[in-house]
Amino acid sequence: MRFLLPAVGHNGGHARRPHSSRAQRRCPASSGGRLRAPGGRRPLIPSVVADEVVGALRDFLATGFGPSNPALAGVVDDFLAAPENLARGPYLSIALPFESAPEGGEPFPDIPLGFTPYRHQRTAFARLAAGAGQSTVIATGTGSGKTECFLWPILDHCRAEAGTPGIKAILVYPMNALAADQARRIARTIDGAPALRGRVTAGVFVGRDNQPQRSAHRSMGRDHVVTDRETLRERPPDILLTNYKMLDYLLVRPFDFRLWRRNRPDTLRYLVVDELHTFDGAQGTDLACLIRRLRVRLRASRDRLICVGTSATLGGAADEAPLLRYVSRIFAQPFEPGSVVGEVRQGIDAFLGGAIIARHLHPADDPAGAADPALHASAEAYLRAQHAAFFGAPIEGDFASAGWRLALADRLREHAAFVNLLRVLDGRPTPLPEIAARLRHSLPVADVPEAARVLNGLCALIAAARRRDAGAAADAPLRPFLQVGLHLWVRELRRMVCSLFEEPEESGDPHGGETSETNGAGSPPAPASAASPPRISRLRFADDLQPDDPAVHLPLVQCRECRVTGWGAVRRPAERRLDRDLRVFYNRFFLRDVDVVYLFPVAKQPTGAAGREAAVCGACGMVQAADAATCTGCRSVRLVRVFVPFSVEGDSKNRKKWLSRDCPFCGAREGLIIVGARAASLSSVLLGQVQGSRYNDDPKVIAFSDNVQDAAHRAGFFAARTAGTTLRAAIAQVVARSDGIALADLPARVEAWWRDPAANPDAFDPEGFVATFIAPDRRWLADFAALQRDGRLPQESRLPDLVAERLRWDTLAELGHRSTIGRTLERTRAAAVGPDLDALQRACDRAHTRLREQFEGLRELPPETVDALLLGILRRMKDRGALRTATTRAWLAAGAGSWWLSQRTALP
Repeated sequence: MRFLLPAVGHNGGHARRPHSSRAQRRCPASSGGRLRAPGGRRPLIPSVVADEVVGALRDFLATGFGPSNPALAGVVDDFLAAPENLARGPYLSIALPFESAPEGGEPFPDIPLGFTPYRHQRTAFARLAAGAGQSTVIATGTGSGKTECFLWPILDHCRAEAGTPGIKAILVYPMNALAADQARRIARTIDGAPALRGRVTAGVFVGRDNQPQRSAHRSMGRDHVVTDRETLRERPPDILLTNYKMLDYLLVRPFDFRLWRRNRPDTLRYLVVDELHTFDGAQGTDLACLIRRLRVRLRASRDRLICVGTSATLGGAADEAPLLRYVSRIFAQPFEPGSVVGEVRQGIDAFLGGAIIARHLHPADDPAGAADPALHASAEAYLRAQHAAFFGAPIEGDFASAGWRLALADRLREHAAFVNLLRVLDGRPTPLPEIAARLRHSLPVADVPEAARVLNGLCALIAAARRRDAGAAADAPLRPFLQVGLHLWVRELRRMVCSLFEEPEESGDPHGGETSETNGAGSPPAPASAASPPRISRLRFADDLQPDDPAVHLPLVQCRECRVTGWGAVRRPAERRLDRDLRVFYNRFFLRDVDVVYLFPVAKQPTGAAGREAAVCGACGMVQAADAATCTGCRSVRLVRVFVPFSVEGDSKNRKKWLSRDCPFCGAREGLIIVGARAASLSSVLLGQVQGSRYNDDPKVIAFSDNVQDAAHRAGFFAARTAGTTLRAAIAQVVARSDGIALADLPARVEAWWRDPAANPDAFDPEGFVATFIAPDRRWLADFAALQRDGRLPQESRLPDLVAERLRWDTLAELGHRSTIGRTLERTRAAAVGPDLDALQRACDRAHTRLREQFEGLRELPPETVDALLLGILRRMKDRGALRTATTRAWLAAGAGSWWLSQRTALP
């Protein structure tokens, strides 16, 4: 799983309200936990956010999967402490500006560009002009103007052929959102050019015909193209934007034949496939067949059709040969050598120009200390500290102004640390620790970690700096000084296994020879136990194990509530050895096969669970008697004493048996899970951290998936997970503003803080409140659909009240029956519920007195035993959700039936 944090998205120095209801209405479903008190502006600082992301992942796994039994307590922490077990990177990349090509004048005089083209753009213009007609692959980076490379030649051709009927260019996009975004750009370009306005048309044909077209456009506008399907069929546009599946329908459906009726063999001049790298495997085959059918359907001339593919990830000129073979097969047309247009960036010397190094870091400024994010209350404070450390002076003027950002770009060019960083990178993504190691001796720091921290501060300044294009107006938008990217490669925790018994690193014979496995008298030691374990267990990826690894590794199972942890395995009838095949275990665990056994390290104290003790060999997996001294199979002394619970349930009437997944210790129903975390879970943690970080003022995320099914699943999964993050952030901020609050008062307090301007001047308006807090399982409500469609709620809508009711319920649930599952407020130590100690002590005293008076056998009962009992009961009630509220009282009064809950629209 790749995670990218580009620092090129936030605005050019203008303040923005922390909770913009307008922004929430644009994308109501993407609140992502971004809740804060009113405060200053928070720019995007990718270097800090990258560290936060890795920390959030480690916290998520440590708090979610940290075993509660001592014998395995350290396996998760040890795994996370090992470098690159979880994440590799971050890789730092700083892309220098693209090389401009001012020579040659205006390439399209009738439709002026309005900007100086880059070198690669001018090359693409020359190849794609209608007169030249050379099929081309545009393989340049993000933000390089790939769309302009093919759009201006297409517009110029359509201008020249104005009045000729038929579709002259087809633009194929992998996603409807991309098509809609490009349609707005094309509409603005056509409307802004007198030579095109009223003469050239473009249309978008996406979606399904059974979807209502409430806002379909029948003509071109300033910010929209034609979207009405019947209009497109009757008057085909010059430029058609669609996706490859819809293009397939347009070629076969009889009622769409009108779209093509005016096309002659020489009418279609351009065929563009955007994001060509998404069409691989079966999808690439589908696209190749579709293009061949399109050629036949339109009788398109092979010599006349200009094919264009674009991608930022296909590679450049160095990968030309395989790339040309690929696109030639896709488009059914030869692409000659030289058909790949790659980006051309400025060299370091050209970028620095005549700048002379005039600034250095000084130890007295303590740059490593200034770059510690934990010491700063906000991103603004962090940036101010970096500016002072690197330049010995504070930021001049208003922080929200653009002046200091423009001056910062010039100052960076004169700083030795900045110049050295560019030369070490040399245009290549490089691991940040490697950069820090190379630059450590040129920085006033003590070690590599301090050097990495200083580089994070430098990257923050680079990301904050801005520049203005040469010749641009004073009010023109500012551009990022440089493109800063932090790339993290996160490995999903799948096929995780843990060894039963491993020697410490300094031990000798791995099979229990006399040199390390015998006591002074030459006899073997007693079996390993939790009380004095002469062993260690390590969590690993099964795929990383070597074939000759001497230790037995098994998957871990854990109770999601009490987090007691043990091993899982398959033991077939009449077999003494455990089956170590992971596929066999996974299949049988989920099929509830009775051959699955759980093996928990023997605890110091009795657990009360039903089961038996045994010893398992950590070298061969043989199961034997609990008091065995050596393995009866391989003679190893690597024996681990385990508790094997009785985990088979049955129905005597139907003579059926099945594996129970209830926790044998705390009794949690379906509590036992396999330890691991797939990409969807880890990604949801990433999203929550990125969206909620105070060092990110540009909360935008694009998640790519390999197929439609995964995308549909993960969209809902991310929405549900980020909704939980939002809720916890909302509760935590309210709790943090009080010295203590009664649980009964908390739900109303949370609602008021985020909904009532009288309680919080920065509270949401009704639309923002709904967009932020509506539960994922209530987004089907008609009023929410109206909010998504129109950007506002219908008049007299009850949806804000329903959302408030659900928010109050979920607030109690988060501190009640959901408090022990996952990365909760309680597990992360952000907030927790406790009893009124005075009232508890009075209750304990009364209970102690009554027990001693009423039961003769309890006359000597210690008070602390009663205290522990009542506190345990209270804890158990809270964790099971036994909280008295108006809703639960009404539910009990109605007979405690599920039918009553189903009538409450707000509740789950």
